[in-house]
Amino acid sequence: MGKLFWKFFAFFLLAQLTAIAGVGFYIWVEKNNQDILGVETSRPARVTVEAASTTLQHGGVNALTQLLKQWQTKPLPQVYVAATNNGLELLNRPLKATTFNAAKILAEQGDGFAQTIRLSDGSSYLLFVPDYGRKPPRMGEGQCTINAPAAMAWPPLYKSAAAWRTTKRKTSFSTSPNRKRSKKPNLRSAST
Repeated sequence: MGKLFWKFFAFFLLAQLTAIAGVGFYIWVEKNNQDILGVETSRPARVTVEAASTTLQHGGVNALTQLLKQWQTKPLPQVYVAATNNGLELLNRPLKATTFNAAKILAEQGDGFAQTIRLSDGSSYLLFVPDYGRKPPRMGEGQCTINAPAAMAWPPLYKSAAAWRTTKRKTSFSTSPNRKRSKKPNLRSAST
């Protein structure tokens, strides 16, 4: 019985470690794919680019400038708006040329992560979220404080301790032939 238990334990431990490694690798690959171009390709980035482009189309440059100034104080993906003719950013924030060129390519693909908006006055603007555009959240605002290696090491350690305790219990409750049997408890109550 003991050997079979440890075989099952080892199998489930290996399965859990494989799952942890697989999920961790998948998350790592997805994160690296998002940052390759220098333009953030996440769902929140797409939503903020769409909101900014709608504001630019319907409210104009002044309305968009006010919106972007409000967004700078919040932990949102920061939309950069650059004029396509000269590449200057609307709020005069620093902008890398490689990021600007990558955003142009993404805008041509039409995925929604970057958009080129042409206004009625003939000017056109490129809207996108660079990968360095998101402000890190302050402590307590959605930032995880769990140490990842400790969190991944906890389940196998817990399983090992539980297995050790289970096997110890079985050996301590086993009856030996030299041990005398105790009297059976009287289950009848005195008051009937």
